[in-house]
Amino acid sequence: MRFFEAIALGAIFWLLYFAVLGRLWIVLFSAIPIACVWPLEVWLRINNGTPINQHLVALAWESNWAEGGNFFSAYGTGLVILVATWSLFYGLSIWLAYQNKLVWMHRSRWWCVALFIPLIFLLSYVNESSEVADNHSQSILEAMNDRGVSGWGAQWVDVFPVNLLLSVRHFHEQRAKLQAIRTVMEERTLNARQSLLLPPPDTVVLVIGESASAKRWGLLGYGRDTTPRLAKVSGLVAFSDVVALSTATRTAVPGVLARRPILDPSGRPNANAEPSLVKAFAEAGYQTHWLSNQSPLGQHDTSISVYAKEAADLRFLNPATYQHRTSYDENLLPPLHAILSKPGAHFIVLHLLGSHFDYGMRYPSAYDFFKPSLQSVPAGITAGEAKDVQTENSYDNSLLYTDHVLDEIVTSVKLRGGRSVVAYFSDHGRC
Repeated sequence: MRFFEAIALGAIFWLLYFAVLGRLWIVLFSAIPIACVWPLEVWLRINNGTPINQHLVALAWESNWAEGGNFFSAYGTGLVILVATWSLFYGLSIWLAYQNKLVWMHRSRWWCVALFIPLIFLLSYVNESSEVADNHSQSILEAMNDRGVSGWGAQWVDVFPVNLLLSVRHFHEQRAKLQAIRTVMEERTLNARQSLLLPPPDTVVLVIGESASAKRWGLLGYGRDTTPRLAKVSGLVAFSDVVALSTATRTAVPGVLARRPILDPSGRPNANAEPSLVKAFAEAGYQTHWLSNQSPLGQHDTSISVYAKEAADLRFLNPATYQHRTSYDENLLPPLHAILSKPGAHFIVLHLLGSHFDYGMRYPSAYDFFKPSLQSVPAGITAGEAKDVQTENSYDNSLLYTDHVLDEIVTSVKLRGGRSVVAYFSDHGRC
């Protein structure tokens, strides 16, 4: 029933749009921005069973065009073909509509306007009246409970292109909620204290990886030796049976850092969110640091920035975008060494770029071990023929480089001496 209702609403939207403008070529030309997104909508529905929604808008907001282009060049062959075919068809349709001067002249045009505009308002009124009115006297925390797209938008949440506009609007509303909850969380405490039963460690380093699947680690049984250096570390304990909370960094990481994370795996803000273990270590007497090779997430107000800002020493060390090859995770090692050279107890979070796509940009040429990779194509083989093999090899090379970085971190902490702990987890596996 909902499927046919969505089809009917979509037909109403476009018939009304055509009726108002009248000339078909003007309709098609003015809808070019929407038409550019249509192939993505179709591709997502076919491959993921979902229309464009606020979650996908959030993921796109935290990426960039170059990164998205690289992703679809490797995995979106079907989408690329769809875009090319659709663009040719759409451009030809505009030209034919203009050449043939297709105009809706029949009086049915005004019947549609007279019928559909009141109908849309009626549907919106009925759906709005079913909503429970907000109590504006409630606290900010109670307003944090995200009910998703509500009101009249609930009727259009899966109707293209209205769903695109609703998703963008809802995403910006959610960003505002995150800012509000950050303000509230600053006033909350965890009352963390040092245990009197065991002597506390002098150094605690938490490394947050990116897109590293356990099944591709050599020390966990993968056929390739992607972790030769970690395999030689004494005292290392590796857990293979670990499942991420989400396939998106913005929802996967908070659930590890806090008992009550700011976002649950579905992306819903938590009105009762608590500060993270960063604040807990600060309350327990540690000097807290957050070193990130990811983009300056604070400017996007993402959920991770809420916890990063709990650190007394916060540094985003990758001013470039993802397409720059110079932003390797080794950038975090010099500031780490500087921190470890200082006296006192330190809690340090290192947020790696890890195996974030494009894999070929995540490691220097010295770690281009498995070939052909995205950094190298052997003679006689075209890029198209070797694309899948290149992608797989570059992913393993990125893990090989991560193995190097983690070993350097462990070695640096050992050289400091004293009691220490180094822990690593990846936000999620390879998507």
